[in-house]
Amino acid sequence: GRYFIFIEPVSSLVQSENPTEEELKVAAMDVWYTFLSVYLQFGFSLDVVMRDYTYEGEQTSSESLNANTTYMAVAVPVADNGVVYGYPTVNTFTTGDVEMSDNVLTLSVRDVKPRSVTLVVETTTDDPYLVALLTKEYYVDMTDEEIIDYYLANFGGDMVINGNLEFPMTGIEPNTEYLMVAFGYQGGVVTTQLYTHEFATPEEIKSDMSVKINYIGHFDVDEVIALNASYADYSNSDAMLTWEVVTEPKAAAIYRAAYKIDALANVDDEVLKQTLLARQPNAARVINFVAYGTEYVCCAVAVDENGNVSDVYRTEPISVTYETRGNAQDFLDYMSS
Repeated sequence: GRYFIFIEPVSSLVQSENPTEEELKVAAMDVWYTFLSVYLQFGFSLDVVMRDYTYEGEQTSSESLNANTTYMAVAVPVADNGVVYGYPTVNTFTTGDVEMSDNVLTLSVRDVKPRSVTLVVETTTDDPYLVALLTKEYYVDMTDEEIIDYYLANFGGDMVINGNLEFPMTGIEPNTEYLMVAFGYQGGVVTTQLYTHEFATPEEIKSDMSVKINYIGHFDVDEVIALNASYADYSNSDAMLTWEVVTEPKAAAIYRAAYKIDALANVDDEVLKQTLLARQPNAARVINFVAYGTEYVCCAVAVDENGNVSDVYRTEPISVTYETRGNAQDFLDYMSS
């Protein structure tokens, strides 16, 4: 049968100081039912939750844990209808102390552009560490300890890294001073000093790159699923709004989104540009899952190889109706081209 697995501190799930085995098993079943309820409320189907978050056969899981903490590792048996059909298997264990690390972190950057940079960390051991990019002006008066405390309070300690790092980062601001920070971290314990590196992004120059949007059409979801069942996960939507961004020359990064027409009322191009650039860059081809009876405007901006930004392009309003839908086979042909 299928099962759901998780590891959590015992104290976060059970109030009593010395919980019984029965209390742990009841708490484990509650975790599954809460998890399932949340995902169903967000529109996931039961079949998708069972497929993506439960398992069959042997399963290996790796978790980042805190030091000196008692955990429960749990496997909850779950039927295809989402109902727990037997008592969970619960194993409790307590983690030990964490030793300080002698890992030395050397920080640098390369390919510094107005809105992107590659962060580089060179290490002397494979001990885990955390790294972040902060706007310098907000931290210039902080001590190293205050910066570490701020990082952990706002970002947590889950995203640890081992070994050397080269990380291309987008979404930063032009003409801005930044502070790159890193420190060893394991099991909820800071294991090294704070390492830092300062740099500034150059001023942005407007790119002469041309940007336009080709509207492919909107296609009925049920008709597409009837021809290709791989789209069944999107059955809660009416239509697929399909479009692509074309640039000349080829863009280094594309930022795009489709907005309901009301959302863009009184929004000028500069505000729209900043809104788009705050998103993650994405592929040129776009599918938005939308409802019939709505109007959308497709918008895009592109960044050239020098890191400079184009003008914003926005389409005329697109009315999404069943009567004006495209042929489902045309959609599939386009996606396979």
